[in-house]
Amino acid sequence: MEGVQPGRIQYLDVLRVLSMLSVVFLHTAAGSLRTAYGSSVWHFANALSSLASASIPLFFMISGALLLSSPKTDSVRFTLGTRLPRVLLPFIAWSLIAVAYYLFIGWKISGSPDWGMATEKLKNFPSTPTAIHLWFMYPLIPLYLLSPLIRKITNNAGRDLVVYMIAIWLVFSSLLPTIAAFLPKAYRPLVTLDVRYNLSIMAGYAGYFIFGYYLSRLNARFPKPALAAVVFVFTVVIALGTWWKTSSSGLYVESFKTYTGLFVVILSTAVFLLCKEVLRERSLGTVARATVGFLAPLSFGIYLIHLLFVDLVTKLTYWLPARSVWVMIFAYVAILVASTVCIFVASGIKPLCYVLTGRRYANWRTRWSRPASARAAGRT
Repeated sequence: MEGVQPGRIQYLDVLRVLSMLSVVFLHTAAGSLRTAYGSSVWHFANALSSLASASIPLFFMISGALLLSSPKTDSVRFTLGTRLPRVLLPFIAWSLIAVAYYLFIGWKISGSPDWGMATEKLKNFPSTPTAIHLWFMYPLIPLYLLSPLIRKITNNAGRDLVVYMIAIWLVFSSLLPTIAAFLPKAYRPLVTLDVRYNLSIMAGYAGYFIFGYYLSRLNARFPKPALAAVVFVFTVVIALGTWWKTSSSGLYVESFKTYTGLFVVILSTAVFLLCKEVLRERSLGTVARATVGFLAPLSFGIYLIHLLFVDLVTKLTYWLPARSVWVMIFAYVAILVASTVCIFVASGIKPLCYVLTGRRYANWRTRWSRPASARAAGRT
């Protein structure tokens, strides 16, 4: 494997921010995609959410690129004692906050909190997220646990073996399921593997984790116009495919937007490489650098909180599901700003900082006191 490029941290921070912005849009647009089929707002939401479908894969790719490149990952003690709590504690905290929120919103709307709902959510917490968007943490935490082992494998394996691992993932976790999704039901068994094939170690999001590391270490150059064309073409393919499937069924169908589906794998790869190529030999401008430096460390917290604001706006206002493009944009900006402000404020409160953001209070204070150019450098 070749060495990491000097611009690596910058482009990963940019990807982190873009992914966070995309996830917030996906959830802001979700209601309109399911209720306003055929309208201008539906087509707008469908087009942008097609591009934004790369967001979750990019989060896993960024995590793999950072964790598997860091020598600290070799230490099981560091992984269990320092790195894992940074994601596990905020996950538990926001899961409990989500239950408290649903109790509050139930009381606000119906006049009494739904204690039965809260009990069920807490009882099922080990297997079912208390808020839909927190599903992301269930595959991420095991990857943190496995990261010392995965790093040992990828660092000691030659490039050919790493490519072989990725190829297994692409074929069995992406290509075959994508083909199966579009075959008539009677023929799906031809490309559907029995669960006893035991390929789970290279299934789902673990492949993105390793793939992100591989792409971050790759020195090969890719033409930016070609990468931009791939991003555009597959965004269009996903959008038109979603329109076609939704028109055929009468219900919103996301088969083209499946995160591990082949269409999204190609789109995510192209976005990752395009951002890497654009920032390989240049730096962000002053404003962009300051913006990324501010938002990148907040991205994880914004992801964990934003759906609560989406739900709040949906239940207490007439903004969502949006009935016009401008209302959707307004709601999106409002949700994004509210989420950002809350996480920024939490980061400045010592008892809350680590529990809600996964960052130590001193680290945050140091970060915000540093120049914007230094903040944009990110972390590993």
